[in-house]
Amino acid sequence: MSVTRLALVLGALVLAGLCVLAGIGFTAAIPVLVTVAVLVVLVGGGNLIAGRSSPPAAHRVGDPGDQSEPGPRSPADRPAAGGAA
Repeated sequence: MSVTRLALVLGALVLAGLCVLAGIGFTAAIPVLVTVAVLVVLVGGGNLIAGRSSPPAAHRVGDPGDQSEPGPRSPADRPAAGGAA
């Protein structure tokens, strides 16, 4: 069983336990349930807006082994007008 699946199962059990406690009148469980619901909505909304992140690139521009073309040079790197570089 993966760690993610274990966390989901344990989280569902804790949530079910909190629902039972709130149902039998243990009022301290209600703010916890509301907080969990708000967190789920906020995280889910953020995922809907931002989408899934892409996997990390195996090679990024600027790495020491980068063989790609350099980007545009800044004005300070250009040779002076009318003179030798």
